[in-house]
Amino acid sequence: APVATMVAPADPADSGGLGSGDAKRRAENERSADALFESRSLDEIREVRARAARDAEAKDEELRQRVGSSYRDAIATADCVLEMETTAARATTTLDEAVRVLTALPDAVKTIERGAAEAVEKQIDLVKPSSSSLTDDDALYAAGTRVKFLVDTPEKIWGSLEARDRVSAERRF
Repeated sequence: APVATMVAPADPADSGGLGSGDAKRRAENERSADALFESRSLDEIREVRARAARDAEAKDEELRQRVGSSYRDAIATADCVLEMETTAARATTTLDEAVRVLTALPDAVKTIERGAAEAVEKQIDLVKPSSSSLTDDDALYAAGTRVKFLVDTPEKIWGSLEARDRVSAERRF
């Protein structure tokens, strides 16, 4: 027996009313339904109806899954956009801070150079003989003072850096 297929009737609301295509489709559906009832038993028709209902339910579920996954994808994308905005804001803040530090750098270098020059002058003044009557003990003391300053310098610099006192560390350097 030939198998007739059922075509779902068109919904007049979809096209704004009955057009000539809708009338043709409806007539075709009626002929298919008539052919189905003529060629099949009632149990076979119920089976065809049940199969059509299962297929429709499967299509509904597939549509739900697609819409759900699209929604989840949209939310994930929105989260990524927010994270990118936060990261960009942090990067902008960091760059602004870097510009500020680099702008202030020449003044800091000049200050350090002045401080270093003053420290060197003080050290020279300490070791410079004030008169020609420098004794051997005084010369030994002056040399020891310079050696102690040189030996203590790394420890003092690291101590200042650990205390986050960069100015003192730079002066000692």
